[in-house]
Amino acid sequence: FSFGAVLYEMTTGRRAFSGNTTAVIFDGVLNRTPTLPARLNPEVPAELERIINKALEKHCGARYHSASDLRADLERLKQDMDSGGAAAQPSATLAQQREKSVAVLYFENLSGAKEDEYFRDGITEDVITELSKVKLLCVFPRSAV
Repeated sequence: FSFGAVLYEMTTGRRAFSGNTTAVIFDGVLNRTPTLPARLNPEVPAELERIINKALEKHCGARYHSASDLRADLERLKQDMDSGGAAAQPSATLAQQREKSVAVLYFENLSGAKEDEYFRDGITEDVITELSKVKLLCVFPRSAV
């Protein structure tokens, strides 16, 4: 899991789980799915995104069972990239093949309470994450709008 977080930060330039307090960060680690790497860096190959997402799975049974399994996937990705295989294709290229798109903006905090701003951010990220699972839908993050 930790190596997945490092890979995420290396490919996106952002931490997978961030926040202003330790409690917010822990909540993200335990309950939130990070923004898909290709949404932050369109050059991320689809296969690398899959590897990172598997490494960051919440349930340990769904993650890599050993470092050698992770290494094998990374080596296959390198071979594909060296040979120009489909796994090396950037996720952004795959996204252009989708038929419909949607932009997700911040929700508005109508309560006016500053301490509730993290709810707004969390809901927005959750909506983006869930919509990203729809295969024929290209979801633009708020940073791209």
